[in-house]
Parts: sequence; structure tokens; C-alpha cells
Amino acid sequence: MVRALLEWYRVTEGSTAYARVFDGLTSAERAELGGDAQEILAGAWYDARIVHKVLENVFGDLDEAKRRSFARDAARQGMRPLRTGIYHFVAQQILSPRLYARHVQWLFRLLHDTGERRIEMGDHEALSITGNWAGHHPILCLLVQETTAALFETLGCKDVTVEPLRCVADGHRDCRCTLRWTGE
Repeated sequence: MVRALLEWYRVTEGSTAYARVFDGLTSAERAELGGDAQEILAGAWYDARIVHKVLENVFGDLDEAKRRSFARDAARQGMRPLRTGIYHFVAQQILSPRLYARHVQWLFRLLHDTGERRIEMGDHEALSITGNWAGHHPILCLLVQETTAALFETLGCKDVTVEPLRCVADGHRDCRCTLRWTGE
């Protein structure tokens, strides 16, 4: 998720802006990223504090509306491979929002080493709940929400919207949002 965001950021904002994404990292944090390499590698595990700093640099001083819009655009771009060609055909044949909801905890733990995630499905509505996530950060939380919406769109849901309900960052015990759509 973060790697896809950074690739999209590099393309849309340019190499100068991208280079600033890694500003403020200590030498030890840069070493964890591979020294002078300024990238997050796919499949590699990083300390959450490094990811948080990088995300804060990407999202900078954007207000909440611009953060959500930016995260939505990045999430949609990250789903692009599933929207074309053979991947799209396979996704349409074997995946659904309900199947994703059934396996969301397992999928979440492929990307994060802590946290509990579940999705309660309704008719054209889903409640997404994430808790006990030591790596939580408000920007990551936003990205999880918008990535779920982008995936539901990829799986055929129309006009997907996200309504944030609560967040650990505001003192709640878990993060919740409702996703709604008009049809599949």
C-alpha cells in the first residue's frame, strides 16, 4: 500500500518532491531503507515510525478534505493492476466484497505485523473496524479506508463512499468507517 502510494507520488509530484519524502529520517532509519536508496521496497518490513515519517512528509500540511482526496486517488492508482487485463478478469471471477470481508484479517496481517481487522457486511454497506494496531497512524488509517473503497470499486461496487466514524487518534479504542455503494 505505501509503496504504491510512493510510486504514484513520484509520478504525479515529480522527483524533487519525491526526494523530500525521506527528509527528517535519521541515519539509522535511512540504513534500514538500504542506505542512500530513497524507496520503500515491496515485501520488506519497516519500523512503523519510519513509515509514519514518510507518510507525514507525503501528506504534509494538507487539510482533512485534501488528505482524503489524495488518499483516494493514490488508492485507486494502487488498484490499477487489478482493473485491467487478466488480473481484472480473474478478480471479477473469483473475488467479491463479501469474500474480501471474510478474509480481511488474514490479508491485513500480510501487510501489518499487529492489528485486528474485520468488516461487517450489509446490503450495499459495510462497517470496517480496525483495532489493536500498534502501527496505527491517522494517515495509514485513512489509506486503509480508501484502499478498501478502491478495492470494492474494482470488484464492481458503484459509487463507493467512505464515512469515517471514529479513530484511535481521537482517543477511541478502534477505528471505524462505513462504506456504502449503489450497486454491484
